[in-house]
Amino acid sequence: MAFAASRPRAYDVIDAFQGDLPQSKDLLGTRAVTIARSHGLYAFYREFAEFAHRRWPDLRLGTPIGRLLTWPAQRADARACRRSMESADHVVVVHEGEQRFVTTHLRSDNRCTAIPNGLWEEQARALSAAALPSEIRRECPHVVAVGAWSVRKGAGDWPKILARLSERIPHVRVTFLGTGIAADDVLRFFNAALRERIAVVAHYDPDELPSLLRAATVGAFPSYVEAGCSLAVLEQLAAGVPVVSYAYPGHDGVIDAVDPRLVVPLGDPDAFALRIAEFLKIGRARYEQLATRARAVAGSYRLDDMAARTIELYERCLHG
Repeated sequence: MAFAASRPRAYDVIDAFQGDLPQSKDLLGTRAVTIARSHGLYAFYREFAEFAHRRWPDLRLGTPIGRLLTWPAQRADARACRRSMESADHVVVVHEGEQRFVTTHLRSDNRCTAIPNGLWEEQARALSAAALPSEIRRECPHVVAVGAWSVRKGAGDWPKILARLSERIPHVRVTFLGTGIAADDVLRFFNAALRERIAVVAHYDPDELPSLLRAATVGAFPSYVEAGCSLAVLEQLAAGVPVVSYAYPGHDGVIDAVDPRLVVPLGDPDAFALRIAEFLKIGRARYEQLATRARAVAGSYRLDDMAARTIELYERCLHG
């Protein structure tokens, strides 16, 4: 806020993260178009933090970065976030669920636009090209979960998910990618009989992801709240990997566009495990269809397109 106030006439558009510009443009002394942007709406993260405290009162885990990403619930001034969205000329959010919240609770006008996440074209091509043929991926059931090991991303549910899944598919393997913490710190959540089926890659270079996903059969994403459709989900879909997910607004029209049965009720680890088992067992032709559809859906989310939509929005706000 201080930076913008010190240069009131230097910019045509000021695009600020929610909470960073809680004052009106008149108070700032600027004629610039002001944009309040969400990369995960503060209210959604705060609601999850309250839920998590009730459901897992003694569970505190995750990486420092992972905990930082839950900042709206932990340290942000919710009032500043609210004021920034109420006073801005326009609000940009990452999915339609956030858009409904903003237009229902923060402002009655229509000055709110949803612009989702996306992948670069070269990322998507590399992920698709590295994937093994569908038949090979089906022969060795391999579940991959991408993301930090944290309560928000389902760490509290994983012991039950894997226990139930192993009952149905005893030889299943699970790999956790990008946990951000050491393997031992993840494996301690599972009993000894399950640990031998689990691989943990705490950190990886983005260029390594295509090879890490190449043998994956099904992705698993039991996250409770995300900043839009997770990039981890889009990456797996681009690799032709169908992803089972909890139902929440950020994945509306993404995972269910591949197959509605990939989405299960939020917070139901038994249903989650059953659905993974179902998709691990589907026939060759159906799996190939899913892989093709997954790549097509991921192809609808490109960063070039999102950048173009952002520029179009700026121009509309400037000249509309």
